[in-house]
Amino acid sequence: MMRGTTGERTIARTLPPHLARQIQACIDRGTVKDTDDVLEAALALLDDEAQRRARLDAILGEAEADVAAGRVTEWSPELRARIVRNAKARLRADPHLDAILDETGADVAAGRVHEMTPVPFAEILHDRIPLADSGEELDPDVAP
Repeated sequence: MMRGTTGERTIARTLPPHLARQIQACIDRGTVKDTDDVLEAALALLDDEAQRRARLDAILGEAEADVAAGRVTEWSPELRARIVRNAKARLRADPHLDAILDETGADVAAGRVHEMTPVPFAEILHDRIPLADSGEELDPDVAP
């Protein structure tokens, strides 16, 4: 039986055995001092999850609005190649990052790295970025 108070109300609830064992294990490990701590931690996690979902919903809403307004860049092999060329040029300009690029290239070539899902172009490139090989500028708000 679990007992606790919420303001002036007392809540009494019989827990299923597996939950009671989990709570007792947390107490025995010293993760929490009592059942109230377990409930507070669980509720804090639920609140965090709700806030994370709300942020995600807001981001998705913005993305859908961008798509509806035509503020998108079509992902293509050519666009990917331009982004990669630009990133390599920036990395090659920094001797510390040059070694990381070489190591990453070896990992990709060896199949130890899988293709990543592209993120929205404008999130990566916040400003106009000069393209290393052509001298032109790439504007994240304009499709290439």
